[in-house]
Amino acid sequence: MNILNSLREVAMIKILCLSLGLSLISACGPGPVANNNNNTNSVNVNISEAFISDAVKKALEKEKNTPKNPTDPVSSTELPIKNTSDQVDQEIQTATASDSQALSTIVASSAAINNRDYNSLFDTLHPDSPLSEQLGIIYDSIIEADLYHQLTNLEIGEQNSEFLYIDVERLTRNVFGMTREKAIYQLKQSGNSWKIFNITLYSQVQA
Repeated sequence: MNILNSLREVAMIKILCLSLGLSLISACGPGPVANNNNNTNSVNVNISEAFISDAVKKALEKEKNTPKNPTDPVSSTELPIKNTSDQVDQEIQTATASDSQALSTIVASSAAINNRDYNSLFDTLHPDSPLSEQLGIIYDSIIEADLYHQLTNLEIGEQNSEFLYIDVERLTRNVFGMTREKAIYQLKQSGNSWKIFNITLYSQVQA
């Protein structure tokens, strides 16, 4: 087995599935990178559908054909997960009305991913979001990688005349195991509601 290629494919799957959150995946397509106080560098990734499909299939096939080691991460299908932690539930309850609506949009996005609900996931995205244009690719990657999210912490960050930034900590599991991730969700008003415009992943460690 070419270990380097295998690791690259595993990394690619994780990147694809982070961004929505998703990530999803890390954010797909062009779009502004969220400003934050963590002084970290983030890159938005734009990958063709053909390459994604090929990478996903190859990685899943190798995972399927590789004998399990007792020290390997437990399969995601064996791990229960809920949409939010108790801390996130309390954060939403104590937030202002506008902030609570923004936080609830992020919760709805993760719930849609966990429930495999394409329409609800689409509804959480801003109409002008670069993620909206690639949601079909993102959704297929979510299914193939068996992706689930649990939001463990949400914190309102910077807000300007156009965007609201929210720091998100989440527990992510997929066919390769579990990771703890930090991301910046960039929200923009659509009518009277905050919708997700972009997502930037900036930290990922094995859980």
